[in-house]
Amino acid sequence: PLAEAKDRFQARYINDILRLNGGNRTKTARDLGVDPRTIFRHLEKEQQK
Repeated sequence: PLAEAKDRFQARYINDILRLNGGNRTKTARDLGVDPRTIFRHLEKEQQK
């Protein structure tokens, strides 16, 4: 349950920042302090759902 809650929070947070950045994945990665590939992997995972 804790891992699932963390995953849901992380997905919501990334999606919120993506929206704020107009879908710009590179800017979102920069704002979050992560590698852009992290955002691309997140989006791929979201599409598989």
